[in-house]
Order: sequence, then structure tokens, then C-alpha cells
Amino acid sequence: MGGGSSVPKSLYTVEEQAEIDTAQSLQAVGLEFVKRDIFNGIPIRTGKKSADPTAALWIEPIPIDPLNNKDTEGLHNITEEILLGFPTGALVDRTGKIKVLFSLTGIEYAFHVSDTEAYAAQSKSMDGLPDPSPPILTEATTTSLALRWS
Repeated sequence: MGGGSSVPKSLYTVEEQAEIDTAQSLQAVGLEFVKRDIFNGIPIRTGKKSADPTAALWIEPIPIDPLNNKDTEGLHNITEEILLGFPTGALVDRTGKIKVLFSLTGIEYAFHVSDTEAYAAQSKSMDGLPDPSPPILTEATTTSLALRWS
């Protein structure tokens, strides 16, 4: 009795585990981007529709119900009109591709986790830049304005 190995057996091969780790890492970066830059300030919930660890990660806003959901307390001032402009959800697949879905308008935009990294780098490079000077009005008529930038 008990002559077995002390190393636990994995359900996955080394290659499969590497693929799972990569997919989960990309999905974690995608989730942070979606949470911070797409659903900025709106509570979200996430989940997968499959037991497969590399299945796409679904991200959606939590329905605002301040009476029954503690996560949405204090969001009573967000109107339905504002929420209609938010995406219905976002999907991050195993390759890092992010799809943002708008069910009310039929718009879909797909991009990749690497795009979010470029966006973050660009945002950082713009910190500290001075605001451009406002234009100077040089001439005004009833139908037009002539402006000059210094």
C-alpha cells in the first residue's frame, strides 16, 4: 500500500500548461485594461462560459441595483442614458484579442492586448506636456470666424 509517487499528477501536459499560463496572463492584462479604461468606475463581473482554462474571458457591467447589490451602492446618480453608451460587454480570448461589444448600437471593435500596452506608453509620454495655447480671434463676421494660433 502507498508505494506511489509523491509528485501530484497534472491534468495537463507541460505544453498545455504553458499555453494555459500564457492565455491567463494575456487575459489578466486585458481584464485590467477593460476595467480601467473601458468600464472606468462602473462595477463589472467576469466569468468564463466553459471549464476550459483557456476559454475566452467575458467581462460585463453589473446591473445597477443599489438596494440589492452592495457593489453598486453610490451609483444611483449614473443615469440609464449614460449606461446605454457603455459597452454591453468585452471578451478577451486566449490570444489576447479584446472584443468590445455594443448590443444596442451594433458596433464591435476588436484589438489586442499589445494595443493596450502601446496606449499606456503613449498616455505616459503625454504626461507633463503643456496645453496648447488657445487661438486668437482675428476677424469675426455673422457667418465666419478667422482664427490665428501663436
